[in-house]
Order: sequence, then structure tokens, then C-alpha cells
Amino acid sequence: MKNILLIGTLLTMYCHAMAQKNITLTATYEKDKKAVLLQGQHVHKNAISYTLQSSRDNTFFTDIFIKQCNGISIGSNIKYADKTITGEKIYYRLLINQNDGLFENTIPIMVTLNTAENTWLLYPLPAREFVNLKYTGTGTVDGVISIFIQRVSSGVIFNRLRLASNTKNIKIPITNLGSGVYVMHVSIGNRAAWNQQFIKY
Repeated sequence: MKNILLIGTLLTMYCHAMAQKNITLTATYEKDKKAVLLQGQHVHKNAISYTLQSSRDNTFFTDIFIKQCNGISIGSNIKYADKTITGEKIYYRLLINQNDGLFENTIPIMVTLNTAENTWLLYPLPAREFVNLKYTGTGTVDGVISIFIQRVSSGVIFNRLRLASNTKNIKIPITNLGSGVYVMHVSIGNRAAWNQQFIKY
């Protein structure tokens, strides 16, 4: 009996992981529009609706947008612009309401709201083959830019980069990273300047 329960639990976890892997949610903060632009894709054949949720602490999520699946074809994009943003960071996830009464959700993604004078934009979130890092601040960068990516679970550091202070757009390949949660750290000279978590699929 215990083996049956264990197999059932593992199967549920596997199906949940597969749903998270196949259904992605991307988010980009556009400072000039004062909005987070979110996009998902209708790929879950059993979905009857998608609910976009946001959270300030990655614990308690609130519904901000619901998209019914009737009349939309598999592969169609689900788009929403969140203009009710405040604070320094916000988390988003997509909840999938299935026709069997079950719910699944994507892995939450964190968006840093670029309100500081010297800040950076990381996209796409989540990421697969590369990430783009763009300087969006109004201040000057007064030193060599150092970037490294660290895996959250192990603390192992990958992809160390050193760039000139006038570099504004950086494309970083991440095909060498396994799936998981990472933190990108940016320092200017010897000073920590910025960091953000991201998910690699």
C-alpha cells in the first residue's frame, strides 16, 4: 500500500513538473510605460482557463487576470500588462485550471522594478538558451562591470564576465547551466551593484 501511495505521489509530482516545464510565463518591466508586460502560451490541452497571479513576497498570490480558453486555439499567446505595480520587486505565476477540476501553476518568476538611478534589466524570464542584461539607469557606470551567475541550491558560480564600463547591452549564453534557479550578480569596480534571481529551463 505504501508503494502504491509513493508511486502516486511521484507521478503527481512528475505531472506537475512537466506542466511547469511546458507552460512558460515571461515578464518584462518597461519603465517608460510603468508596466510589467507578461506573456504565456495556451499549450495545455486540458486547460479551461488561465489565471495570472502576482505576489509581493512569493508566498501569498492574488489573481490579477483570468483568460478563458473557449474559442482560443492551442499555441495562442496570453498577454497582459500589469500597471498596478509598486515596490522594488514582484512575483508572477500562471495558474492553470483544468477540466478535471485540478489546478497547476508555473514556477513563480521575480521581476525587479527598475526605480533606482543605476539599475539593470534581465530578460527573458524564465530563460532557456541565453539571458540579456541591459543597463537602464540614468547614472554613469564608473568602473569595470563584473558579472557572475550563481546556482541558488548549491552556491556554485558559473559564467564569470568582466566588461568595460561603457557596455550597455550584454547577451549571456546559459546552455551550460542545468535547469534550476540562479542569481545573477553585477558589481561595478569592487562594489555590489545589483542582483536578481532567474529560472533556467
